[in-house]
Amino acid sequence: MKSRLEIDVEGRVGGLDVQVRLATAGKPLVLVGPNAAGKTSLLLMILGALRPERGRVKLDGRLLFDAEQGIDLPPEDRGVGYVPQDYGLFPHMTVVGNVAFGLECRRRLARRERRRRALELLDALEVAHLASRFPRSLSGGEGQRVALARALASEPQALLLDEPLAALDAGVRRQMREFLPSRLAMLELPAIVVTHDPGDAAAFGQDIAVIEQGRVVQRGTLAALAEAPASAFVTELVSRR
Repeated sequence: MKSRLEIDVEGRVGGLDVQVRLATAGKPLVLVGPNAAGKTSLLLMILGALRPERGRVKLDGRLLFDAEQGIDLPPEDRGVGYVPQDYGLFPHMTVVGNVAFGLECRRRLARRERRRRALELLDALEVAHLASRFPRSLSGGEGQRVALARALASEPQALLLDEPLAALDAGVRRQMREFLPSRLAMLELPAIVVTHDPGDAAAFGQDIAVIEQGRVVQRGTLAALAEAPASAFVTELVSRR
């Protein structure tokens, strides 16, 4: 059975009340919405970096957070991989060092074994030739693949990707629209991919949830959203396909 990520949370972040119920299993769920709609805040609640006031987060039957029971696992114990908008790579570490760090956080391995496994991940993502480089010398597409490799190094049961293609130029973006969704499909992990771009949303899959002012207002394929848009934002989104 494919892992299942279930979210039912409520909380106030700044001036925004977030109240979201979502579930996904074995494939990407694309989360779209205008700026300050609560997309990144929701990811941070799932990750454990923000604490909801009420609700629960469950991954493959395991409670990561439950307000009533007082369960709130730290991020490192949740089994959730996270790639932030800026990729979050350590500038003082080489590419292979960044990925090996992800392995170190998850289990105790000898340094040589961490390096070997890190190189295997980089090779799978077609960037092993960058192993000795530092993040500042990487292109956007290269940085994205390295960040994904580091997130996968901890053997997560779910993945969260925040605007993974936003910083890429048009040519690299087209390439990553093919590469990244196919890689996620191979992993068969529940994944939430945040984007504001309808082209990116279409590339990542058919399951799209629209969040506005901290609430999910519509969910479905792009075609279904276009057939009966629930808001002015959705109307604009589907018109830019």
